[in-house]
Amino acid sequence: AIFEVIGDGTMEVVPNDEGSDCATGTLVNVLDLDGNVVATYVLIIFGDIDGDGQITSFDGGNMLLHDAWGYGENMRIEEPELLFAGDLDIDGDITAFDGGNVLLHDAWGYGDNMRMYQSEIIDLL
Repeated sequence: AIFEVIGDGTMEVVPNDEGSDCATGTLVNVLDLDGNVVATYVLIIFGDIDGDGQITSFDGGNMLLHDAWGYGENMRIEEPELLFAGDLDIDGDITAFDGGNVLLHDAWGYGDNMRMYQSEIIDLL
């Protein structure tokens, strides 16, 4: 299991808009013994901005389009959880640097430190 409740109560995993129960945007509700929601957490997988649970060149490309203001509808990312997931260097916006790192991650990069690990991004927080 990815999520575990310690103590009394249970949890409820609510799939994200893409239908995934383990991706950016997935909700985890903590319920008391009466079934009331006492806390809600949003799962963030840094680099996963399409909510499929994977970090791919599709995510990186959309991050680059976001930085360039994109073309057409839905190219600018506005959802708070997706903005947070795409801001890998925690500078307040998704930039070409973030998108480029996702592309390198997907291709396994070259040299040292091109593969992203969630723990390394968490260290920046």
